[in-house]
Amino acid sequence: MVSGSAPSDARVALSPGRADVGDWISFYTRDFEEGRLSYFYDASRIERSRGRLVARWKVLGSRDASTTLYIIEIDCRAGRATERGTVLIDADGRARALPRSELVVDRPIEPNTSADRFRHMFCR
Repeated sequence: MVSGSAPSDARVALSPGRADVGDWISFYTRDFEEGRLSYFYDASRIERSRGRLVARWKVLGSRDASTTLYIIEIDCRAGRATERGTVLIDADGRARALPRSELVVDRPIEPNTSADRFRHMFCR
């Protein structure tokens, strides 16, 4: 996993926002011994431009009742992903935005992952 400063881009105006606001559609589930992660995208917040896909995701964790909100950018041709913003919300509703230094930047998309599934759905 590659971390560092996410590149700034004036085109990207999305923010992670609130978990209760959005047109959330389930697209991926991953099971672990400890629980399940369920992935959703906000159908009202997908932007495509110049071979890039920017979207708002919500991930629900069954084990700890956590929610994670992401703005993710996918370079369709290169098969790489960058977090533009991430907010972690615990079971009590306390939210913490990750600083830019902790965001994943320009990471290769691995097969059979949430990013891979999303890329195949929307990068055409």
